[in-house]
Amino acid sequence: MADGKDRIDEEAKRDAAASIAKAFQDVQAGEAAARQAEERLSRLEAKIEELLASAEAGVEGKEMEKVMEEVRGGEEGGGS
Repeated sequence: MADGKDRIDEEAKRDAAASIAKAFQDVQAGEAAARQAEERLSRLEAKIEELLASAEAGVEGKEMEKVMEEVRGGEEGGGS
């Protein structure tokens, strides 16, 4: 009888160890996925900032063009 109980205890220990090992593997896989997602988000954030800076520069450039047109128009009107 004790022999059967010992076998069951050993099997339970092996099952528990296997479950714990699997849980650690799952945690590591989850951490790796989280790192990859964070890296992707960082790249997207950098691209968004780059696009915003480009758009702002374009708007500033257009505003500068308007100012220059006004200045040129003022010079032409004043010099005639």
